[in-house]
Amino acid sequence: MRILDGHVPYSDGSEGRILEILAGASDRSSDSDELAAAITNWPSRYHLSRQRANLLRPLRLGAGLRILEIGAGTGVLSRYLGETGARVVALEGNIERARATALRCAGLGTVEVVCGSLASFDDPEGFDLVCMVGVLEYAASRAGGSTGHRVFLSRAAALRRPGGALLLAIENQIGVQYLLGYREDHLGLPWIGVEDYPGSHGIRTFTRRALQRMLAEAGMPAQTWLYPFPDYKLPAVVLTDALYGLPEAPDIVDQLVRRPAGASTPRDLLCDDRRGHRVLVEAGLGPDVANSFLVIAAADGTVPTVLPDPAVLAWRLGHDRRRGWQRHLELRRSGGGLTIRTPPGGSSEAPARPGWLVHDPAKDEPYFAGRTLEQLALDACHRRDTAALGGTLVTWRGFLDQQLLPAGRGDDDAHPFAPGGDGPRLPGEFLDAALSNFVLDGDDLHFIDREWQAQGGVGRDLVMARALWLFAQDLIRSGVDHPWCDETTVDELAARLGDLCGLEVGAGALDRMRAAEAELQHIVTGRDRNQIAADLAWLGAQSRVRSDVAAALPFRSLRQQVDLLSQRLRDLEQQRRDREHELNHSLGEMRESAARLRGDLAVANEHLAGTLRELDAHRSELDSARTELAMWRAWRQSFDRKLPVRAYQALRRLLGR
Repeated sequence: MRILDGHVPYSDGSEGRILEILAGASDRSSDSDELAAAITNWPSRYHLSRQRANLLRPLRLGAGLRILEIGAGTGVLSRYLGETGARVVALEGNIERARATALRCAGLGTVEVVCGSLASFDDPEGFDLVCMVGVLEYAASRAGGSTGHRVFLSRAAALRRPGGALLLAIENQIGVQYLLGYREDHLGLPWIGVEDYPGSHGIRTFTRRALQRMLAEAGMPAQTWLYPFPDYKLPAVVLTDALYGLPEAPDIVDQLVRRPAGASTPRDLLCDDRRGHRVLVEAGLGPDVANSFLVIAAADGTVPTVLPDPAVLAWRLGHDRRRGWQRHLELRRSGGGLTIRTPPGGSSEAPARPGWLVHDPAKDEPYFAGRTLEQLALDACHRRDTAALGGTLVTWRGFLDQQLLPAGRGDDDAHPFAPGGDGPRLPGEFLDAALSNFVLDGDDLHFIDREWQAQGGVGRDLVMARALWLFAQDLIRSGVDHPWCDETTVDELAARLGDLCGLEVGAGALDRMRAAEAELQHIVTGRDRNQIAADLAWLGAQSRVRSDVAAALPFRSLRQQVDLLSQRLRDLEQQRRDREHELNHSLGEMRESAARLRGDLAVANEHLAGTLRELDAHRSELDSARTELAMWRAWRQSFDRKLPVRAYQALRRLLGR
């Protein structure tokens, strides 16, 4: 490992454990079963999953190419690039991650690991392909070296040879999962990218148009755009612009992508994300709202040798299966139609296979135009049309019943999907009878994708119960509307679906189905069968309102808020009625008091009038008395002035002395 000046401090905290896992592993290849078995959480899945390499599988890579990977992380893509025979320089700014990359690529003489920042790196020889996977979004943050996004992009572009290309993988700022309320991958907030990252975060992603402009400004206007789903981190499907341009694109994209959101994203759904995605594709917005972009950009007039086969419209790259069970499909133009092709290649190592399970991935078949029974059933659920849903399921069962084998035991009933006893038996290729594997093309129903087979045949009721249960849990986990109440669990919903097509899906049938499914998944993925069985049992008990996987669905929190507000409204209404009653009672009392007061006032007025009359009479008497008194005073004065009176008074005074 070569160490340069200038390191980048980015870390997710899992580097120490990843180093320990890699140090103890004997198989460090990009599709290692041993490393996949060590996955326990999201960071370890990101560093060890076999799906990581799916991002690069559509490209034409190989010996003769010199490739620079900027931000190699712990080396999962560096390892895959080295396995193609290309000469690889893996540039990583974090010393622990660089050590992990060196350990991951040990034994590959074509991979050189360099620890340092992009600003400190130079290479006069140049590269045929410069890869930046999940790096550009950090360029303006401390974790990316604090350079500007455009400066970072131009610096990377300058390391290309003449005729070379730059590969960029990044989340879409307005990807469908973000538009539908999922939290932004880096900052953990819903709609922060849709609002153009208010504040100073440093970390950010871009829209398709913004990236097109930035790449052109960096001297790379010749651009080929691919669209990995659910995202570039763990892609299972990669789509092309040519696919989106087909008239039947909404159906094909829905069939390939199904649920468009990534497993690493917290589920803050506003609606059925699958239906929301389809509506956006139907509106012609599919490329603009894809969750992630995979862009190969070059100078004008340049056709990079790494570009995918132009005849391929889409790649279905599968999920995290064990080596030897993996399968990659291509949707190709073929003559005047479309073909599903399984390309040659893959691991030559045969897995440890049980005698009963047969894997037959190498089947090329025509693409049948039309809608799957799953799509028709989803439409019926969305409309809450139980009759249409039942009709779809009856059509499915009728097709299966036409394939029944003669009564009697099969050659090998020692497997979990055998019918048991003399139960109805289907050919072994109907092991996976999921509704998504049946396409209605006009009046013809086609059974597609017959990848799995079971020796000796399979029990019809068992594989039907499995298909109905898987459809039911898809409805619950993705928040799809359905005709039953929100409290209906997955197990109960599977039973309701069974009723619509005349199949009894009781507790016993579901227990047997889960045991068989746990065994199948254990064989294909390597996960512990007991843990798988526990997960399936847990899922069976979930409903739209009680499920942890749906706990963040806004319809639930909104309904809780509506319930609270409704109760508050009822309380306020009761308070209003109580207050109105109190006010009416008080008003009655006030009216009675007013009437009494009016009566008392009338009596008082009458008494006052009498008192005033008496006062007037007294005044009149007083006036008369005053007049009489004045008269008597005048008489006395006149009397006192008479002579006899004066003589009498003088005599009294004299005698009194």
